[in-house]
Amino acid sequence: MVVRTAYGDDEAWGIVRDLLLAAASQDPYIGVHFIDDLEWVGASVDEVLEASRSDPHCSVVFIADALTMEATHHALPAVNTGTHSRQ
Repeated sequence: MVVRTAYGDDEAWGIVRDLLLAAASQDPYIGVHFIDDLEWVGASVDEVLEASRSDPHCSVVFIADALTMEATHHALPAVNTGTHSRQ
């Protein structure tokens, strides 16, 4: 799951989406779900993490924040949701 929390640079967001979709197309086990809703503008990591915990299949959330949009390498912070227990 990728949650967009920064708006204002749609071109950067398009690049981030394209990079993720290209990576996912290389592996049939990788699925990418984008949350692109103004409701999430400025959401904190804790807010995104709390909302993601309702999905038992989501083990990691990537946050497309202002740094993601501004950096030339478009790094995405990843947060472990803790929904999958280790065996």
